[in-house]
Amino acid sequence: MKENQHGNGNKAEGFKRRKSQEVFSGQDGFYDSVNIVDVRAAEDYAEGRIPGAVNLPKDQWQDSKMLKARLRKDKINVLYCYSHVCHLAATAAVEFASKGYPVMELEGGWRWWKNDGFEIEK
Repeated sequence: MKENQHGNGNKAEGFKRRKSQEVFSGQDGFYDSVNIVDVRAAEDYAEGRIPGAVNLPKDQWQDSKMLKARLRKDKINVLYCYSHVCHLAATAAVEFASKGYPVMELEGGWRWWKNDGFEIEK
């Protein structure tokens, strides 16, 4: 995962990488303290997602009402996309952090989550 604690709210800084199994192992209540955000297309989200994830595809990133409805300022927003070669989550992290949202990027994305055998919600 990459982490951003939006220091000045204008640019992404302080990113940290973590693997999905380190973060979502249930230790320290971390899973309950984050907002999981799937930035993949709506049809891919509908086919399967990380349990509890909200969908915020790229075509909705400029909609301020949608951002306020799906992102949290009181929790870290953990963003994920398709895989480690997909750059949607990284792009979203920079954009959302610049708007004052605390963010982390899930390293490996959906493919890693699914291949590591974690629970899937449909």
